[in-house]
Amino acid sequence: MGVNKLFGQSEIVVNSHPEKEVSNSVNKKNMRQKEKAVYGEDRITQQKLYEKWTVKPSWHLKNEAIPLLLSIDPEKYSTLSSDEYFEQKHQDLWEHAQHCVEQGLLFILNREHSADEWEAKPIDVYKWAAISRVELPLELSTLMEFVMMSLVSTANIDNNSTENKKQNDISYEMDKERILGAALAMLVNYPERCKNKKGQVRAENILLLINENESVLFGEEIPDLSPTAGIDLISKWIKTSA
Repeated sequence: MGVNKLFGQSEIVVNSHPEKEVSNSVNKKNMRQKEKAVYGEDRITQQKLYEKWTVKPSWHLKNEAIPLLLSIDPEKYSTLSSDEYFEQKHQDLWEHAQHCVEQGLLFILNREHSADEWEAKPIDVYKWAAISRVELPLELSTLMEFVMMSLVSTANIDNNSTENKKQNDISYEMDKERILGAALAMLVNYPERCKNKKGQVRAENILLLINENESVLFGEEIPDLSPTAGIDLISKWIKTSA
């Protein structure tokens, strides 16, 4: 829905800066001409073709992936199927792909379907083609290598985050064990001071004693546990031990 329709206004567009639009159009035309001069029109067309397709979540193996590997726009595939040379290359690569799927060398997303319906992720197709030594278009190789590097970088960040979380969890568990060990030491050495006036063992008293003796108990590696967490931990331990 346009902005004018959204506010109930008639959709009348008045071009108040026609000269600006003409200037932008000229700039875009000049840019395209420069691109063609530097890279060549065919190269630009191929680049834009693969930019469009590499962002898709999956490719139809027979009608999209195979044509793309052969530098053919899948949307023009049907018009070229009558070309004997292209059709033979397509058939050879398609048969090779099916054989590799059977051998487990090419991962298919919907393996349970018939071969004519198979789909695969672009990266899996690219990896398989590279291993199979298919002569890949430069534009496709460049884009896919960039995508793979980006994924590896993201995966490393995710792995590092997961690893850091694991390390933090391990460190937290060790801190809890050290606090409980210190609590036991305080009960053994200062049993009366661990109790309140009613003779009940209190977590607050124990934690106070731990804090007073932390340099002896822990040295320079003081457990990173908040006072509240420490009291809760010791209280649960006392109830369990009672």
